[in-house]
Amino acid sequence: MDSTRLATINAAAHAAFEAAVAVLGSQEAMARLLGKTQGAISKRLASRKGVWSEDALVVEAATGISRHALRPDLYPDEANAGTAALDHAARTSAAPFREIAP
Repeated sequence: MDSTRLATINAAAHAAFEAAVAVLGSQEAMARLLGKTQGAISKRLASRKGVWSEDALVVEAATGISRHALRPDLYPDEANAGTAALDHAARTSAAPFREIAP
């Protein structure tokens, strides 16, 4: 994965994590939900990262923010998953098919 795409994914995950904290009302509320300290939540937000991978489903259930938004690196966009697979296959195919003479 190129660095520009990775930066975009990280920025989106961070924004979703911030939104999830806002939905819950505070970093303290997020900390209680995840069994972490408020300091851990603050540090994670300051590092511009998204929610921890093991907590994405819990945060989704509590906030309604999709797992894809929270961790796009782990959970593909279900609506576009088929299209993405076809695009990937088209980009990575080795060569066009040739008809083989009998």
